[in-house]
Amino acid sequence: MLWAIYFIRGRIIEIGNLQFEYDSDDIIKIHIPKNTDFDISKSKESIKQSKEIIKNTFRINDFKYVCNSWLLSNQINEMIDKNTNIPKFHDLFKVKDGEDCEKDILNFVYRLDKCDDYSLLETDTTLQLQIKNYLKSGKKIYLGLGVLK
Repeated sequence: MLWAIYFIRGRIIEIGNLQFEYDSDDIIKIHIPKNTDFDISKSKESIKQSKEIIKNTFRINDFKYVCNSWLLSNQINEMIDKNTNIPKFHDLFKVKDGEDCEKDILNFVYRLDKCDDYSLLETDTTLQLQIKNYLKSGKKIYLGLGVLK
């Protein structure tokens, strides 16, 4: 419901495969919609196209892009193939660790609200398998807090 209000009030605009939210006169937040076609070339093109649209829509000139997402997690970036879209997206940002993002991982990767036994997690994809093994080893995954380079 909150997202709908943001769209109606014009705080969020969708360009290509990404969403851009006006946060303040110098911050634009990047969101990756659930079930999006997460292709790095499409993401780069969305960012490129957004610059002029954001200037005109929000009437701001000097701003930076930030993205806080499990997709920017330094831990996930370390465990997966560097030739895939997630690490390529990660490399667009200067990233530091945020809070534990187990809830986001379970929601976006496994479509679950909670999990009491990681050994029961699905492994239909390589990403699911790698995250499952990482969590089973007792390690934590942290949200990636990124500023576009």
